[in-house]
Amino acid sequence: MGKIEKAFKRLIKRVVDQLAAPMNTLYIKKEVRDNREVLLQRNMLKETLEGERVLILAPHVDDDFIGCGGAISQYIQGGKAVFIAYLTDSGKRGSKKGQDAIAQQRKKEAVTAANTIGIPLKRLFFLGGEDGNLKNSEILKGLEQVIEETNADTIFAPVFLDTHRDHIHTGLKLMALKEGLEKKGKQSVLKNKTLYFYEAQSPMTQFYSNITLDITPCWHKKERVLECYPSQKTPFHFVKENNRLNGILYNKPYCEVFLKTTLERFYEKISPEKNQLEKLSAPLIAHSGPRNYKRSYQSSKINKKLLDKL
Repeated sequence: MGKIEKAFKRLIKRVVDQLAAPMNTLYIKKEVRDNREVLLQRNMLKETLEGERVLILAPHVDDDFIGCGGAISQYIQGGKAVFIAYLTDSGKRGSKKGQDAIAQQRKKEAVTAANTIGIPLKRLFFLGGEDGNLKNSEILKGLEQVIEETNADTIFAPVFLDTHRDHIHTGLKLMALKEGLEKKGKQSVLKNKTLYFYEAQSPMTQFYSNITLDITPCWHKKERVLECYPSQKTPFHFVKENNRLNGILYNKPYCEVFLKTTLERFYEKISPEKNQLEKLSAPLIAHSGPRNYKRSYQSSKINKKLLDKL
């Protein structure tokens, strides 16, 4: 495909996105109007989130700021300690170079993003799992060490029903870690941890979130950080669209949504279904931009009912 053809296709996508955005607004406004009482009863609007020592679990470089970049910015602004653990080497998607070269490039991007928002290098952890195969990656020892070292009271993870297997298996790794620590008599490592699940490749929808965070004051910071990933050729338009539409319920320009629970409750309620999570996620449609938001949202609304257990 020639450069002119590629540029033309990008132009067409931008035009379609611009036309789709107002339609998405009308769609979500109708959803809010028809379900306002349910949505307001389930969600609580917040300007800040709890937590003094906060650990973000990101399967890949950029998942952290896609899902909770606004929350991270607010924690930093509030003087809280924020740590980020990247579970895989993120080496599958990027330049045309080999996986090792991509992984190194993305590690540099993670450092740049952290520096942009004010997180020192010593608070970043790279656990080195295989991108696309977190399920079979041996990261539990490293994850345990990170949780112990950071002494985090609050953990963020991508919601365990999503379109990427590594996002699903982040939650499953937490379950496996809990089981392993209990066998070793080290339950205290994970005790009394607040757990926030964040949106990743498909909307959570406010039918399943219970926290809506107003990130309007720091949206520009999140947007600036999302420019730190040049290896990712797909623009992050879907992030802005998602955050914009999340705000309609409360008439806020930009919001992130989260499902707040505890690690104990997550394990108790979801572990009986752990072998079904990939199957339950199969019908989900990734949100790639305004043009497919409605389909992605509807697939989440229909297929994420397991989240109601939390």
